[in-house]
Amino acid sequence: MVLYHRIHILMLTYLLILSLLIGEPESQEEYIQKHLFKAKILEILTGIPTSLQLAQSLVETGGGKSYIAKHSNNHFGIKYFPNAISYTNTFFIDRRQVKWRSYINTWHSFIDHALFLSHHYPQLRYQSVTTCNQLKGYGGKANYWSYINSLIHRKKLHQYDTNWNRSSIQR
Repeated sequence: MVLYHRIHILMLTYLLILSLLIGEPESQEEYIQKHLFKAKILEILTGIPTSLQLAQSLVETGGGKSYIAKHSNNHFGIKYFPNAISYTNTFFIDRRQVKWRSYINTWHSFIDHALFLSHHYPQLRYQSVTTCNQLKGYGGKANYWSYINSLIHRKKLHQYDTNWNRSSIQR
């Protein structure tokens, strides 16, 4: 819970500054630049690669342009389940009556996604993004991770990842 509060304070401070400077992104490149700092901070705090966070948000919501992202600030397409461990306990119901997690802002969406991955897929923490190819039970389509990896390479998102020296990380 302490981690949530620390992340929350950092994110709100940055959000206030950023909201004064940047409007809604028009292109994928603008989206990446707008959310890069969030993903980088969360990589440092949770170990989830920056490139993975950015690629998934681009794929899941078209870089924040999807109906779900616009109406619930959910940039990762995370569904709502009543008793799930989550940063939010609110939801948004779409036209098909599907419940999605709803957030006050995009910071909360990025935080929840990073915490979700670090909790359910700890093997991703402080690892190369190529580790995601080994994940089972995530991403509904058979080629989901191949597509994520190709997007990471096409957009050169791996340049933002920290090259963790495993011996220096305390677990």
